[in-house]
Amino acid sequence: MERLDSLLQKIEDPPDILTHEKAIPSIKANYPGCRIIEYPFKSSFKKSLTAKMVKKGKVEKNYDEVVVLTSNVEGGGHHNVVDAAFVFGARVKIYNVNGDFLDISPGLANRERLRRILLFPAVISGTIFLSILGGVILFSGFAANFFGRKWGPETNVG
Repeated sequence: MERLDSLLQKIEDPPDILTHEKAIPSIKANYPGCRIIEYPFKSSFKKSLTAKMVKKGKVEKNYDEVVVLTSNVEGGGHHNVVDAAFVFGARVKIYNVNGDFLDISPGLANRERLRRILLFPAVISGTIFLSILGGVILFSGFAANFFGRKWGPETNVG
């Protein structure tokens, strides 16, 4: 809610807020001038579901500007929210933790998604490799300790 407070200080008119059902009571209590649009689905924000909301007339499609509050620009949830925002308006901005507005284009959003998809196999492979390497090092240390062998420069071999 602190970030919403700081956002409201930077804009003139009270915004329309799209949110899940669980956040509605606190938003109504703290921001009575804002119009609240309930996201009627239990799942996370998705472009296809927000398109259904526009088709049914629950939300306008022609917003001049859509602002996405975010603290973390990583992860799939962030990208889902940005995609959903593009359904409502052509201009999407991210309001980050530092209080800065960052313009996001559909091309930039797609590039970031592609980067995540391409890096995913490398991240998983690296995690598996380092886990196996760590296990081997740990096991060899336990084995050396168990059998009473000493490792290092003072070991006399021969």
